[in-house]
Amino acid sequence: MDVSEAIKAEKLELDLLIEKGVEFNVVEQVKKRGKGIHWLRKRTEEVEHIFKVKQPTLGVLDRLSAEFIKLEVDEQNLAENPLQESKLLVTQHGRTVARIVAIAVLREDCRDEREVKRLAELFYRTVTPSKLVQLANIIHLTSNYASFTASIRSMSSARTTRPKETERIDKKG
Repeated sequence: MDVSEAIKAEKLELDLLIEKGVEFNVVEQVKKRGKGIHWLRKRTEEVEHIFKVKQPTLGVLDRLSAEFIKLEVDEQNLAENPLQESKLLVTQHGRTVARIVAIAVLREDCRDEREVKRLAELFYRTVTPSKLVQLANIIHLTSNYASFTASIRSMSSARTTRPKETERIDKKG
């Protein structure tokens, strides 16, 4: 397989991944009461939840972007004091990141703010930092910003009312 075939195969795989989405799971610890005469005893059960991140619509992409803008990292402080700054970032942005994952999972249903809050709280309690890195990559991959940007470029270059360079020069001179 030559380089161009490898690139085509990779693009096909990426397109398939974007269309079908990526599943992930979280395991929640749920306390349940016993039955019958054991109702006072609480036991902990693990409940697995399976979610899927798929390519968002433009409206959902807009909501995700609004959340991404809230995330600020001071690279200089992070370089000077990485541990302290990392702890500060968790405090500042932990819930925002959980909300981003919730919006990505819910897609069009993200208009239901109660459901966004419920899922964000679940992700805040159950998602580990190593899983968060994977989810961040999946969200960016399925968001397909490259195609969105390409379509914007295509639309802006197809404008028929856009002044041509020669017209701009004539008006200036």
